[in-house]
Amino acid sequence: MARSGTKGIGIETVTIKSIRDYISSNGNTSLNQLFTDREREQCLQSPKAMQTFAGVMAAKEAFLKACPVLRCGGNRWGDMEIFYNKFGSPEIELSGKFLENSKKNGIDQVHLSISHSDLSAMAFVVVA
Repeated sequence: MARSGTKGIGIETVTIKSIRDYISSNGNTSLNQLFTDREREQCLQSPKAMQTFAGVMAAKEAFLKACPVLRCGGNRWGDMEIFYNKFGSPEIELSGKFLENSKKNGIDQVHLSISHSDLSAMAFVVVA
């Protein structure tokens, strides 16, 4: 059997209610801890901000599931950024320790898909 270039996959679902409740309870502190400036800006500009926040959170969690080796080693949430490119497709941009540890572990590509409903957001990540 030929080996594929896939190093890991991850999937995560986040309910809109859980994000709404978390942000309501913790205010801007929670937004600043979990989301980068660009993530907050993109989410708040969306007509469905809570769904977008949930999608970004799901994407971060799915990425960590796809790359369990990256869960340690001084990584910061802000060093993993989810953004939408000019075509509206979600992407993950790594910096800091996430980028350094990804390179050390031979992670060259990250593929991301995010889907939303009125109740939840789901993200699927494949790393190669």
